[in-house]
Amino acid sequence: MSDLVRRELFSEEQDIVIDIGKIIGLIWQRKVVVLLTTTVLVITALLYSSLTPKIYRTKTILEASSVESPATLSSLINQNYFNNQVAKKLNLETSALPKMIANTDLGTNFVVVSINSKDVDLARRVLSALNDTAVSEGPELFYSNQKVQSESQKKMEDRFSELEAALKQTSFRRSIESNNPILNLSYMYTLDRNLTYIQQSTQIAKDLLNLKKRKIILPPDVLPKPLWPRPIFIISLAAMGGLLLGIFVAIAREKRTASKRG
Repeated sequence: MSDLVRRELFSEEQDIVIDIGKIIGLIWQRKVVVLLTTTVLVITALLYSSLTPKIYRTKTILEASSVESPATLSSLINQNYFNNQVAKKLNLETSALPKMIANTDLGTNFVVVSINSKDVDLARRVLSALNDTAVSEGPELFYSNQKVQSESQKKMEDRFSELEAALKQTSFRRSIESNNPILNLSYMYTLDRNLTYIQQSTQIAKDLLNLKKRKIILPPDVLPKPLWPRPIFIISLAAMGGLLLGIFVAIAREKRTASKRG
């Protein structure tokens, strides 16, 4: 039984080899058809690549303020929050603005905004107007947060002054009545609160110094290579498609010729 199966498998392999050999021979016989079909598609791809207007990517990079997450600023841009102000600055209708796509740069406070468009000049002007709008609008949020921080720091300083005065008074009394346990406990409590307020006030002061406004990191810039068309990709695809189509045409013509003979 195993010998029979082996012979059948061997005969099938021979048939496959013979069929592949026939196909290669057929392609060689009809090589003019295959080459002509491939050439036509490649020339078409060349014409398409040369005549199609190029689409370029223009991008800019903004830094979100320290009082907002970059995801928040990115979401505002993607939801067209700034479009009315941008259109007004450029004397355009909002419908004439190209689509702006914003993405966050992981691990940073940066927001990358890009436009894919044939009109590079318009894309540049739109992103410049966006930068101006976002940066000029940002301080309102920044200063409101700065005001809150400053008020908190002022309260901390006032409390610190009160506690410092209380601490001096308690320290003076403690020097007179050093053996009074209640006075000692009051002294330690006042000292502990004093240290806590110093730490909190210092942290608020640091936060206040670390506040950052929105900032332009990279002005609008056009990437040198167009996004589309990509000639090498298109021509390669056309060459493969032309080769397959040529083989199909060659096989179809051979079958038609064989049926006529039969």
